Amino acid sequence: EIQLMSILNDYNDKAFELEIESQAIAFKAKRQLVKEENEMIQKRTTEELKMIDQNSAIHRSSFISQARKQLMEQTQKVFDTVQQKTRERIISKISDDKQFYQNFLDQLIIKTSSTFTDEAVLQVRSADKKYVEKNLKKYEQETKIKFSIGSELRDDQFGVKILNQKLTICVDSTVEQRLKQAMKQQAPALSSVILPDVPLIE
Repeated sequence: EIQLMSILNDYNDKAFELEIESQAIAFKAKRQLVKEENEMIQKRTTEELKMIDQNSAIHRSSFISQARKQLMEQTQKVFDTVQQKTRERIISKISDDKQFYQNFLDQLIIKTSSTFTDEAVLQVRSADKKYVEKNLKKYEQETKIKFSIGSELRDDQFGVKILNQKLTICVDSTVEQRLKQAMKQQAPALSSVILPDVPLIE
């Protein structure tokens, strides 16, 4: 936990990856249950396929597609659970330590504004607006970009969105978005850790 806080404080997406990995390992204990549910789908499908006329290729193909869909939905549930647990833990960490979160917010603004060259608009939560306004000059000195404050994010959107003056370009650096990106990058590794080895139905 100390390691995670340190990495987050340095603003490195590795923190999100570490927390995802932690939740994946925790979820691994449920791997057998997922395997049993998937195998049950496989068994039911195999039995029902025997009852389908082998010459009815369209019917058979449709049935197999539906079974595969069920397996994919089961897999998605696993990923959704890991992502939600990870989000809860990260939000808990940044909610419990105001100073830590403010430092994290500083790093988000400074290090993710490189897309812009002269002016940019910051969108933050109402609760963060006063702090960000107070530190605009610091951000401008660090980035050489002139910042202004735009519309507010929802109260549950920790982090920042940075837009150009015309509001046509947006860099989403909210915790939610960074977590989604980390989950996408970690998907192959996650699959090998938490998903049982149950082949697709043929």
